[in-house]
Amino acid sequence: MKRDIVTLPVSPRAGRSANSMQGLRTVAACAIMRPDRGISVLSPPNLFRLLNEFIILLLGALLILLAANRGVARPARPSAMIALGVLLIYWGLRARLRRQPSEASTTVNLRCGSLILVGIFVLAIPLLPLRYADILLALAGGVLVLRGVLGGILSARESSGSASR
Repeated sequence: MKRDIVTLPVSPRAGRSANSMQGLRTVAACAIMRPDRGISVLSPPNLFRLLNEFIILLLGALLILLAANRGVARPARPSAMIALGVLLIYWGLRARLRRQPSEASTTVNLRCGSLILVGIFVLAIPLLPLRYADILLALAGGVLVLRGVLGGILSARESSGSASR
């Protein structure tokens, strides 16, 4: 079914007042974008959360790619790698012990658990023999990819659940 586009003069000299034009625009906007379609638009915080999870997914894919191409060697400064692992574990534990709303417990557990696991894998790279470095890096990347996918799904489900309320 083909629809014609109807335009009306915008100037008040054409016989319409500015208030009636504003009301006409509102009616036209409601006719174009019907609110009863069930499509929810993500709010800016949810979009930001979704973007963060996508970046985590890409970081995990990069770690897997590095591990697959045998680009891992023993770090020149193992103390920096140990410090990074301890920092990631601390960050995960600190985020877990913070007070959070009860609705967000699944996403909080996912984020904290992934940080702690990645911290353990990064901490183990300089401590274990070199032949395990690729496997540990790939495991850390896999955890981050899994967190990115599950976090994106949970954040999209959260936003659609809050839009339906």
